[in-house]
Amino acid sequence: MIYLVLFLNTFLFYLYCAFPTIAAYRDSGEFATVGYILGVAHPPGYPLYTLIIYILGRIIPFGNFGYKINIVSCIFSALTAVILFYLFKLIIDKYIKQNKVFFLILGYFAILCFSFGYLQWYLSLVSEMYTFNTFFASVIVLLTFMYHNLNKKYIYLLFFIFALGITNRLDIVLFFPCIIFSLILYKI
Repeated sequence: MIYLVLFLNTFLFYLYCAFPTIAAYRDSGEFATVGYILGVAHPPGYPLYTLIIYILGRIIPFGNFGYKINIVSCIFSALTAVILFYLFKLIIDKYIKQNKVFFLILGYFAILCFSFGYLQWYLSLVSEMYTFNTFFASVIVLLTFMYHNLNKKYIYLLFFIFALGITNRLDIVLFFPCIIFSLILYKI
C-alpha cells in the first residue's frame, strides 16, 4: 500500500506541474517528433526511449502527443521513487533490527526529497530520456543488491536490464565496473 501511495504522491504532483505541450527544454521537440513518427533521434539515437514514447504516446488516451510523452516522464520518475523506496526497505530489513518504522518513515521522506528536488522534478515534467535513465539506474542498483542478498538468479535479470539501459543512454555503461567489482567482492 505504501508503494502505491508513494507512486501517487509523486506522479500526481508531477502530472499537475507537467508542461501541457512540448516543453522549451533542449531536445524535447526532437523527441516529440521522433516519438510520433518512430524516427531516429540525434546520436546515439535513443532507440528504447523512442519506442517507449511511440507506444505509450498512443496508449495514453488524453492530451496532445507532447503532453503524452511528458506524462511518460512523470510515470518513470514516479516508478524510480517506488524502486528506490523498495531498495531502502530491503536495506532496512536486512541491517536494521530496531526502530524499523522510524527508518521507513525517514526513507519515505528521503525519497520524496529526491523526487521533488529541483533537477529530478524538472526533468520529470519534460519529454526527455533522463527520467527513463534514472529508472534504469535504480533498477540496476536494486537488482545488484537483490543478487547479493536474496537470490543468485537475479544476475540474469540484472544484465538484461543493464543491456536495455544502454539502449536508452550510453552512460549506463558506467555502472559496469561497479557491477563487476561487486560480483568479484562477493565472489560471484
